[in-house]
Amino acid sequence: MYEEEVVRSNTAKQLKIINILRAAMYFSVVGIQWIHYTTESAVPSILIFLVPLLLGVMDSIMIRLSTRDSVGVKVGALALSIISITIAIDTIAPIAYSSGPLSEYLIFMFCLSLGVISVSAIELLVVIFGFHNSGRDKQDISLPGLVRTYERWDIG
Repeated sequence: MYEEEVVRSNTAKQLKIINILRAAMYFSVVGIQWIHYTTESAVPSILIFLVPLLLGVMDSIMIRLSTRDSVGVKVGALALSIISITIAIDTIAPIAYSSGPLSEYLIFMFCLSLGVISVSAIELLVVIFGFHNSGRDKQDISLPGLVRTYERWDIG
């Protein structure tokens, strides 16, 4: 269509970076939980591994989709960040209210949950401002030799 290369918006670039960070955190959670449960010889629930793994995969899909700056990607990012914040708060609440000393495993989980909350909150702001500014970055393309209707009639 145009000879120039298509440039992604800043929102798409920021969403890609945020999703890369959050996917890395989720896959780290899976690794930390795997190490914890194999060394403790406890029997974990499958959801302990499945939830962060599924969220990491969803973020990986968003990394691939964030090359497009579309409303669907922004809505998906909005939904994923809200889900991530909710699950991270659900993970962090029992750790924050525990009265005894925290083990290394709980400290890692606490820090990763705080990281997910922080990154997801930043993503919420990026998406909200992306929706707000989506029409402002568009430049008007004028083709040589064409006169717009409002210019012909001296309107505006």
